[in-house]
Amino acid sequence: MKIFYRFVLFIAVILASFTSQAVTDSKHNPPTYYLTSNQQDGISEQAAVAIAQKQINGRVLAIRRINNIYRIKILSNQSTVHIVAVDAINGTIKSSH
Repeated sequence: MKIFYRFVLFIAVILASFTSQAVTDSKHNPPTYYLTSNQQDGISEQAAVAIAQKQINGRVLAIRRINNIYRIKILSNQSTVHIVAVDAINGTIKSSH
């Protein structure tokens, strides 16, 4: 019976050491999907939309970031759809059509 209790104690110590290591790692290295746009490099989506709307006056239909480019789809006041590409790092307009 003593051997059984020693074995259970051994397993409990091993499990406790793995659990404490996982908790320590998660505190020091948060997953990247918790980062907000303010914590990433470059401009925010709101800033990119403002830059695009200075170029094309209208309503934003969609915004998508691919690598370092925001693609913003705008419905103009003349009922035409435009896509404005804004650099996500420095906010310059890459293309507008």
